Amino acid sequence: MGIGSEIIVRHNPKARRYEAEVDGRLAVAEYTRAGERIVFTHTFVPPELRRRGIAGQLVRNALEDVRLQRRRVVPACRYVAAFIRRNPEFQGLVDAPARQRAARGASARRARSGRFRRSRRRSSRTCRGSGRG
Repeated sequence: MGIGSEIIVRHNPKARRYEAEVDGRLAVAEYTRAGERIVFTHTFVPPELRRRGIAGQLVRNALEDVRLQRRRVVPACRYVAAFIRRNPEFQGLVDAPARQRAARGASARRARSGRFRRSRRRSSRTCRGSGRG
């Protein structure tokens, strides 16, 4: 499967997640329900499938489904929050209190950015002087 290939995403309400099976492996976007809100808690793509756009397609399909259900989104998962920031067509789905918390969180992250550095591994952040990373 190439980066631009479509994947099939299915909603598994019993497991409270959206799923995509690719090359026999399962990628998921997990959620909980809080009234009329869908709280995305975790997105996972197996390491061997990463960097192929699978998480983005999975989250895009999940958010489109939430939009069809006329529900609000709380992006507790950092990947979902970043995806929504990068894709303004989904920003209207975010629950207003969650949007305010996200804005405060972004300000706090910018304020602390001097204390953190990127490690050699692109996906992790380490604190300077911790001796790790």
